[in-house]
Amino acid sequence: LKAFQGVDLTAEVQGTVQQVLFQSGEQVSLGQPLLQLDSQVEQAILATALAVRNLAQVEYQRGKNLAVKQAISKSEFDRVNAELLKAEASVAQLQASLDKKRILAPFAGTIGIRQVDVGDYLSPGNSVATLQDLSKLYVDFFLPEQVVPLLAIGQRVRLNVAAYPGEVFEGE
Repeated sequence: LKAFQGVDLTAEVQGTVQQVLFQSGEQVSLGQPLLQLDSQVEQAILATALAVRNLAQVEYQRGKNLAVKQAISKSEFDRVNAELLKAEASVAQLQASLDKKRILAPFAGTIGIRQVDVGDYLSPGNSVATLQDLSKLYVDFFLPEQVVPLLAIGQRVRLNVAAYPGEVFEGE
């Protein structure tokens, strides 16, 4: 039997594990936070970038008002506008970097045994746990070649598994 979908959860960026937000074997939902890496430095840099963006917005509004009155040159207004766009891009970049410090469940499922603890240092690609969507299962089986013409998509099947002796499961 194979899970409908499964993935090894890994860190995209390096960092120290600050919080593990799941228990091994629990059900998790789509988008649920699972792990938080230390992000104090990124948050401080983002705060600085937000302050720069706020100043750029004020200067842009001031420049826009002055440009309407033709009190500043078009090139000066373009420079102010470019500074605002640069500040907004910087904030977006830092926010994206900060978002990568948190691992979210890519789909609902059952999470496996955690492989990290608070204080562990993770490098990109380090495995945190596995996540399996067991809401549907695929059955991988072999048949003799001569019965292949008798098979059709959507056909009902019955199967037994060793874990539940005497019980019959039906599928499609």
